[in-house]
Amino acid sequence: MPSINPYSPPSEHLQLDFGPFDLARHGLLRVRRIMQFADITRRYRIEVDGQTRSSIRQGKSAEIPLEPGQHQLIMRIDWFSSPPLDFRIRAGEVAIFTCSSNMRGWRLWISGVYAFYYLIRRNEYLSVEWLGAEPAVIRAEERMRIPLG
Repeated sequence: MPSINPYSPPSEHLQLDFGPFDLARHGLLRVRRIMQFADITRRYRIEVDGQTRSSIRQGKSAEIPLEPGQHQLIMRIDWFSSPPLDFRIRAGEVAIFTCSSNMRGWRLWISGVYAFYYLIRRNEYLSVEWLGAEPAVIRAEERMRIPLG
């Protein structure tokens, strides 16, 4: 498999290991990064099943096509990460998540103390929240690829 630069725009590496993307046969992972002061200029890497699949800037979203089934999502920045989150996706479904840093609010004011804490508990620096799943909205160009009948 070719190596993926996690800092390149997400659209550059939506090449699938399993062939062309078809909403009728695949699911879609959508991750939205919340706007906040912590890590304002940095990208978070999106890892699915142990592979870096995309990266995401503040206030932006990324969509990653996936095979139906059980998957594991981890967000990373440098040596920090989120706890692993297992989820299941079905064909034609969009699994929606948000991600953010846990360095917010009053923790930013005493960030030296929390920097030490996060060095010990590196997999708790970022958080990922599952917002649910919904049927995918099929755009006209995608509808043309789905056989009717």
